[in-house]
Amino acid sequence: MSAWGTGSFDNDGALDFLADYREGTAAVVETVLRDIANLDDGTYIEADAGQAAMVAGEVIAACHDNPSEALDEDMLADLQTHRAAVVENLDLIDYAVTAIPKVLASETSEVAEFWENASPEDAEKFQNNAADLLTRLGDIV
Repeated sequence: MSAWGTGSFDNDGALDFLADYREGTAAVVETVLRDIANLDDGTYIEADAGQAAMVAGEVIAACHDNPSEALDEDMLADLQTHRAAVVENLDLIDYAVTAIPKVLASETSEVAEFWENASPEDAEKFQNNAADLLTRLGDIV
């Protein structure tokens, strides 16, 4: 059974992406966000890509000293694994603020569809977490 929850790190796809980031380079953050940001309108986004985009956004926010208050020290350290490379690449912020709203669009996103069919309480928690992430990303610039 796969894990699925309202936070950016509460599902298997997100944790898989986080492992790829920790073990790889900051390029995985750019790739997932750029690919989604550059999708044509109406292109469907699978759950794994959508979950990865949310985590990539969290990586950017954390590396720019604007992490979620819900993070513990170990998770924050994981998100800042490639801090210098993330901070150096300012395009990542633009990719994130373009990609994440696409992940939240129910017509074209498996992640959004899931939350549309979830309990109202869980859907609200997810939306609040996503809004918080977008606010924190917007505060960087």
